[in-house]
Amino acid sequence: MRSGEESTKLCHLIWMTRDGRLWFKIAAAARFCERAVRHACAAQRWKPETIVVLPDRVHILVLVPLAEDRWSVSPRLQQATTRLLAESGVLAEGTGPVWTGDGWCSVLPSAVSAAAVRRVLREKVAAYVGNNSDA
Repeated sequence: MRSGEESTKLCHLIWMTRDGRLWFKIAAAARFCERAVRHACAAQRWKPETIVVLPDRVHILVLVPLAEDRWSVSPRLQQATTRLLAESGVLAEGTGPVWTGDGWCSVLPSAVSAAAVRRVLREKVAAYVGNNSDA
């Protein structure tokens, strides 16, 4: 997907926590994870469009240069984010790997597919919030 004058593509990344652990169930940990992803994107000069942190997974829509190898996007961003989480103390020492593998990356080919992914992510957040509200 091209954006503006720069040649970029929009990638949808999904990272699952190892063994389905609820690393980001606490709101403060989820917010810090989101900030870590934003910081890691900035270090790569990538532009995060959407970051959804759920207790056991993270979804990211990020604009990367068109020339960037799609297979390197998720591992590079995941490693940088994990390093920031570990350095901050969000992850307890000796916890082992946070993620299952290097994650999943799909290049979204059009504005229509990007809109569909955004809609699904909004629905996931709404479902999670609805299932975990104190109403």
